[in-house]
Amino acid sequence: MNVIENLKNAIKLLDEIDEECNKIPKEESEIDTKLSDIYHFIENNHLTTNQRYRIVSLITNLRKERRNIKNKGKLLLTLGQHKDKLIQSDNRKMLLAEIYKKEKQLQSKYKYRIYTEEELKELVGE
Repeated sequence: MNVIENLKNAIKLLDEIDEECNKIPKEESEIDTKLSDIYHFIENNHLTTNQRYRIVSLITNLRKERRNIKNKGKLLLTLGQHKDKLIQSDNRKMLLAEIYKKEKQLQSKYKYRIYTEEELKELVGE
């Protein structure tokens, strides 16, 4: 076992995680700005049915990308909150358990706050 190489690799991985963590707000902001541009475009322009279809498809893709970024950010935040558990080997499994727990929470289905699912389905003509 090459201790120095292993330690260099571990540090490199931790640095990559920190870099990823620092990119999250910029990525989120960029998508929010794109969505805002689209919303204003919709507000200020008359769109054909085909154009509306394409713009809703674009919004859908951006929202999915935003959700992935937010989920990644929440996992990294959980890591940051429990980073001290990396120090002792006995606690590392607890850290991983916390990450798995957060990941499971993030997979839960969205709960509508204003509309019911039935009202939304009625709005779109289902």
